[in-house]
Amino acid sequence: MTLKGERTESGIGFADVDWSGTRAYALGLNSIFLNLEGRESEGIVSEQQAVELKRSISQGLQAFTDEQREQLVVKTVYDGERIYPGNENGDAPDLVVGYHRGYRASWQTTLGAVPQQSIEINQGKWSGDHCIAVDEVPGVLFTSFELEEPVESIDQLAELVLEGGSTTSASP
Repeated sequence: MTLKGERTESGIGFADVDWSGTRAYALGLNSIFLNLEGRESEGIVSEQQAVELKRSISQGLQAFTDEQREQLVVKTVYDGERIYPGNENGDAPDLVVGYHRGYRASWQTTLGAVPQQSIEINQGKWSGDHCIAVDEVPGVLFTSFELEEPVESIDQLAELVLEGGSTTSASP
Protein backbone atom coordinates (compact mmCIF):
# COMPACT_ATOMS: atom_id res chain seq x y z
CA MET A 1 0.00 0.00 0.00
CA THR A 2 1.28 3.45 -0.85
CA LEU A 3 0.59 6.43 1.40
CA LYS A 4 0.33 10.06 0.33
CA GLY A 5 3.45 12.21 0.53
CA GLU A 6 6.05 11.16 3.07
CA ARG A 7 3.55 9.57 5.47
CA THR A 8 4.50 6.31 7.18
CA GLU A 9 1.26 5.93 9.16
CA SER A 10 -2.40 6.54 8.39
CA GLY A 11 -5.69 6.63 10.27
CA ILE A 12 -8.61 4.22 9.89
CA GLY A 13 -10.66 4.04 6.73
CA PHE A 14 -7.62 4.32 4.41
CA ALA A 15 -7.37 8.01 5.31
CA ASP A 16 -4.04 8.74 3.60
CA VAL A 17 -3.80 6.06 0.93
CA ASP A 18 -2.49 7.02 -2.49
CA TRP A 19 -4.63 4.68 -4.58
CA SER A 20 -2.76 5.57 -7.77
CA GLY A 21 0.30 3.78 -6.36
CA THR A 22 -1.39 1.07 -4.29
CA ARG A 23 -1.35 -2.42 -5.77
CA ALA A 24 -2.73 -4.25 -2.70
CA TYR A 25 -4.16 -3.40 0.71
CA ALA A 26 -5.07 -5.17 3.93
CA LEU A 27 -8.44 -5.04 5.65
CA GLY A 28 -9.85 -7.15 8.44
CA LEU A 29 -8.04 -9.74 10.49
CA ASN A 30 -6.21 -11.42 7.63
CA SER A 31 -7.57 -10.30 4.27
CA ILE A 32 -5.55 -8.81 1.44
CA PHE A 33 -7.24 -7.28 -1.58
CA LEU A 34 -5.61 -6.39 -4.88
CA ASN A 35 -6.42 -2.93 -6.20
CA LEU A 36 -7.93 -4.44 -9.34
CA GLU A 37 -8.96 -2.47 -12.41
CA GLY A 38 -12.70 -2.71 -12.89
CA ARG A 39 -13.40 -3.93 -9.36
CA GLU A 40 -11.95 -1.10 -7.28
CA SER A 41 -12.93 2.49 -8.03
CA GLU A 42 -9.28 3.49 -8.50
CA GLY A 43 -7.90 0.08 -9.43
CA ILE A 44 -4.48 -0.10 -11.07
CA VAL A 45 -3.76 -3.87 -11.21
CA SER A 46 -4.79 -5.64 -14.42
CA GLU A 47 -6.08 -9.22 -14.47
CA GLN A 48 -2.82 -10.21 -16.20
CA GLN A 49 -0.76 -8.70 -13.34
CA ALA A 50 -2.92 -10.20 -10.58
CA VAL A 51 -1.53 -13.75 -10.66
CA GLU A 52 2.10 -12.62 -10.37
CA LEU A 53 1.24 -10.03 -7.72
CA LYS A 54 -0.54 -12.63 -5.57
CA ARG A 55 2.45 -14.97 -5.92
CA SER A 56 4.89 -12.21 -4.99
CA ILE A 57 2.87 -11.08 -1.95
CA SER A 58 2.44 -14.68 -0.78
CA GLN A 59 6.16 -15.42 -1.04
CA GLY A 60 7.10 -12.20 0.73
CA LEU A 61 4.70 -12.82 3.59
CA GLN A 62 5.85 -16.40 4.06
CA ALA A 63 9.46 -15.18 4.29
CA PHE A 64 8.61 -12.42 6.80
CA THR A 65 10.55 -13.03 10.02
CA ASP A 66 10.13 -11.66 13.53
CA GLU A 67 13.77 -10.70 14.12
CA GLN A 68 13.40 -10.50 17.92
CA ARG A 69 11.91 -13.98 18.24
CA GLU A 70 13.83 -15.36 15.25
CA GLN A 71 10.77 -17.05 13.78
CA LEU A 72 8.49 -16.78 10.78
CA VAL A 73 5.29 -14.74 11.24
CA VAL A 74 3.14 -16.15 8.42
CA LYS A 75 2.67 -19.88 8.00
CA THR A 76 0.68 -19.83 4.76
CA VAL A 77 -1.22 -17.55 2.43
CA TYR A 78 -4.46 -18.89 0.98
CA ASP A 79 -5.57 -17.89 -2.53
CA GLY A 80 -9.05 -16.34 -2.35
CA GLU A 81 -10.06 -17.95 -5.65
CA ARG A 82 -9.51 -21.39 -4.12
CA ILE A 83 -11.11 -20.86 -0.72
CA TYR A 84 -14.05 -18.74 -1.95
CA PRO A 85 -15.03 -20.44 -5.22
CA GLY A 86 -17.99 -18.95 -7.03
CA ASN A 87 -17.59 -15.51 -5.47
CA GLU A 88 -20.01 -13.89 -7.92
CA ASN A 89 -20.23 -10.54 -6.12
CA GLY A 90 -16.42 -10.20 -5.96
CA ASP A 91 -16.23 -9.16 -2.32
CA ALA A 92 -14.00 -11.98 -1.05
CA PRO A 93 -10.33 -11.20 -0.38
CA ASP A 94 -7.78 -12.11 -3.01
CA LEU A 95 -5.43 -13.52 -0.36
CA VAL A 96 -6.01 -14.70 3.21
CA VAL A 97 -3.07 -14.67 5.62
CA GLY A 98 -2.61 -17.68 7.89
CA TYR A 99 -0.39 -16.47 10.71
CA HIS A 100 1.77 -18.74 12.82
CA ARG A 101 0.58 -19.24 16.37
CA GLY A 102 1.27 -16.10 18.38
CA TYR A 103 0.86 -13.48 15.62
CA ARG A 104 -1.98 -11.41 14.19
CA ALA A 105 -2.75 -8.19 12.34
CA SER A 106 -2.99 -5.12 14.53
CA TRP A 107 -6.46 -3.91 15.52
CA GLN A 108 -5.84 -0.70 13.56
CA THR A 109 -4.92 -2.67 10.43
CA THR A 110 -8.28 -4.45 10.62
CA LEU A 111 -9.96 -1.05 10.22
CA GLY A 112 -7.99 0.08 7.16
CA ALA A 113 -5.31 2.00 9.06
CA VAL A 114 -1.55 1.88 8.68
CA PRO A 115 -0.12 1.92 12.22
CA GLN A 116 3.54 1.87 13.21
CA GLN A 117 3.19 -1.87 13.97
CA SER A 118 0.93 -3.66 11.48
CA ILE A 119 1.61 -7.10 13.00
CA GLU A 120 1.23 -7.79 16.72
CA ILE A 121 2.03 -10.55 19.13
CA ASN A 122 -1.24 -12.36 19.76
CA GLN A 123 -1.44 -13.15 23.46
CA GLY A 124 -5.13 -14.15 23.35
CA LYS A 125 -6.51 -17.66 23.46
CA TRP A 126 -6.26 -19.43 20.11
CA SER A 127 -9.57 -21.27 20.17
CA GLY A 128 -11.53 -20.62 16.98
CA ASP A 129 -9.37 -17.60 16.12
CA HIS A 130 -9.71 -16.18 12.60
CA CYS A 131 -6.13 -14.91 12.30
CA ILE A 132 -4.11 -18.02 11.80
CA ALA A 133 -3.40 -20.94 9.56
CA VAL A 134 -6.32 -23.35 9.82
CA ASP A 135 -4.15 -26.25 10.92
CA GLU A 136 -2.88 -24.24 13.92
CA VAL A 137 -6.25 -24.09 15.72
CA PRO A 138 -8.82 -26.86 15.87
CA GLY A 139 -12.43 -26.08 15.05
CA VAL A 140 -15.26 -26.25 17.54
CA LEU A 141 -18.69 -27.77 16.97
CA PHE A 142 -21.51 -27.39 19.49
CA THR A 143 -24.60 -29.58 19.21
CA SER A 144 -27.80 -30.05 21.20
CA PHE A 145 -27.48 -33.83 20.90
CA GLU A 146 -24.89 -36.44 21.80
CA LEU A 147 -22.49 -37.33 19.01
CA GLU A 148 -22.03 -40.96 18.02
CA GLU A 149 -18.76 -40.64 16.06
CA PRO A 150 -16.24 -37.91 15.20
CA VAL A 151 -16.77 -35.39 12.41
CA GLU A 152 -13.47 -35.33 10.57
CA SER A 153 -14.38 -32.70 7.97
CA ILE A 154 -16.74 -29.79 7.48
CA ASP A 155 -18.10 -31.74 4.51
CA GLN A 156 -19.82 -34.08 7.00
CA LEU A 157 -21.81 -31.28 8.63
CA ALA A 158 -24.63 -31.29 6.06
CA GLU A 159 -25.35 -34.94 6.81
CA LEU A 160 -25.15 -34.26 10.53
CA VAL A 161 -27.71 -31.47 10.29
CA LEU A 162 -30.05 -33.36 7.96
CA GLU A 163 -29.97 -36.48 10.13
CA GLY A 164 -30.44 -34.51 13.32
CA GLY A 165 -27.29 -36.02 14.76
CA SER A 166 -28.49 -39.61 14.60
CA THR A 167 -25.56 -40.96 12.55
CA THR A 168 -22.59 -38.66 12.98
CA SER A 169 -20.81 -36.72 15.71
CA ALA A 170 -18.02 -34.20 16.24
CA SER A 171 -14.41 -34.47 17.29
CA PRO A 172 -13.50 -33.14 20.75
